[in-house]
Amino acid sequence: MEITNSNEFKKLLKEKLHQELRNYGIIEGDAFDVIVNVLLAKIYDETLSDRRPNRELEFQVKPEDLSNLNDFYNRINNLFKNASIELLGEDPKVANQKEIVNHLNKVEILLKLVPYLQGIRLMSLKFLGEDSMGDILLDFMHSIYRQSRGMFFTHPNICKFVCKSIGINDIKSPKIIDPSCGSGAFLVEALKENQSAIIVGIDNNAVATKICKINMAIYEKSANIYTENALTPLENLPFLDKNKVQHIDGSTFQIAKEQYGFDFILSNPPFSVEITKSEYKD
Repeated sequence: MEITNSNEFKKLLKEKLHQELRNYGIIEGDAFDVIVNVLLAKIYDETLSDRRPNRELEFQVKPEDLSNLNDFYNRINNLFKNASIELLGEDPKVANQKEIVNHLNKVEILLKLVPYLQGIRLMSLKFLGEDSMGDILLDFMHSIYRQSRGMFFTHPNICKFVCKSIGINDIKSPKIIDPSCGSGAFLVEALKENQSAIIVGIDNNAVATKICKINMAIYEKSANIYTENALTPLENLPFLDKNKVQHIDGSTFQIAKEQYGFDFILSNPPFSVEITKSEYKD
C-alpha cells in the first residue's frame, strides 16, 4: 500500500507503534530509536526487493514465525544490521553488535510492531512532494519528548525556491553540501531538481544525521552524511579524506581532493546557537 497522506502515517507512529512501546515501558528517546530502527529495516527490505523484483519481502510476520520466534527476530534484526552498514555507512563491526530492540521482550515487541508496517510501502514517501520522512520523524520526536530538543526543519517551499533560484538543474552532476543538514530538507529538494547531484551533508546532531540518511535511502541516493561539527578547520572535515568518504561512485571521489570544491552550498544554519571568537579563532 502506497502512503498518500503523511498525517495518517504520523498518526500510525504515534497512536499505534508508540503506544505498543509504552506498554513495555519504552518511552521518549528509547521509543524514538526503536521506531527509527524498525523503519530503517523496512526501507532496506524494500530496497532489496526493488533491485530483485521476484524476491519475497522479509519484513513481515509469516505463519511459520509463530512457531519459530527466534528465526523471525533474527530475520528482522539482520535487516536492521545490514541497513546500518549499507544505508547508514556504519562500521560493520559496530553495526553487528547492535540490536533492533534492546529489551527483555524484544521478540514479542517486534511481533507487535511489524504487522503495522508490513503492508505499507515506505519508499512511496518520496512521491508526496516534501521532506516527508524528515517531517514525519521530527514531528513524531517532538510529540513523544517532554520538551523540544531544539531540532527544526526548513519548510519544503523555501528549499524548493532556493534550489530553483540558484539553478541546480543547470549543471551536470553538481556537487552540493549542506553543512547543517538536519533531516536533509535542502538535500532532498536538490535531488528532486537534479537526480545526478553528488550530495554531502554535515550536522553535529546524531539524530538529525540518522534521519537524513534514512531520507537519502528513500531517494535511493548514495550520499555522504556525517555527524560532525562543520565549524571545525576545513582540513579536518571528512569529505577531504578519501578514507572517510562513505560512498565512492564516479566523481564523488573528487570531493575527497582538496583542489576540488562544491558547486553549491545550501543551508539554513541554527541561528539559536551562540559561538564566540575564542571557540573558532579563524
